[in-house]
Amino acid sequence: MAKLVKVSLVDQVCDKIKENITSKQWEAGFKIPSEQELANNFGVNRLTIRMALQKLNTLGIVETKAGEGTFVKKFSFRKYVSEVTELFMKPEMLNDVCEFRKCIEIECVRLAIERATSECILELEKAFDEYERVTNEVKEADNIDIDRLIEADLEFHYQICKASKNSLFVLAFIAARESIYQYLKSINVHRCQIIENEGRSIIEFMQNSTYYHKQIVETIKNADFQKCKKIYLEMIDLATPI
Repeated sequence: MAKLVKVSLVDQVCDKIKENITSKQWEAGFKIPSEQELANNFGVNRLTIRMALQKLNTLGIVETKAGEGTFVKKFSFRKYVSEVTELFMKPEMLNDVCEFRKCIEIECVRLAIERATSECILELEKAFDEYERVTNEVKEADNIDIDRLIEADLEFHYQICKASKNSLFVLAFIAARESIYQYLKSINVHRCQIIENEGRSIIEFMQNSTYYHKQIVETIKNADFQKCKKIYLEMIDLATPI
């Protein structure tokens, strides 16, 4: 017979505090009761409370300020994942990004066509407008600020994931965001090299890129999944110099 795993008092306290936070009983900025008050409320000693708070501090859920107390921190899943990604991400993982995007983002496109609200479409259009603005600035300067371009591009694709109304797909995209960022940096440098070798203008590259993004918006609005899928695959294929 399998034995039940005993949960430590520290983990039990952590769970109770997290429950208060997730239920919005304690919101961001809320000052958590003192160690003694928590010890009395949870029926444990102060050392257990202190260890639980230290664990939550490490996770970025709460923040202890010297002389002030402990406060609920505004938790950013994206920031947290971005920081820990650096610990396990390896160069060879970039080869997996293309497959990941084809599986996750194409499905998000299909779901977005079915489920996107007018507010979702508006946010997607705003993301496209920002992407277009960045590309126009690039064309005027006749050079590419890769980092700004990628941030605008990521926000555009993130809005598509949000429009799918599938919270796990959104979390998956956020978790893979840093890897996708590195992939996009690699693919854009690769494409620029191809363009330069062919004697083409970087401006042409930017115009094509903007056109593809615009077409994705329009095909989602027109509920044309097959056309949108075709455009999407061309954009995320490393071998395609758009």
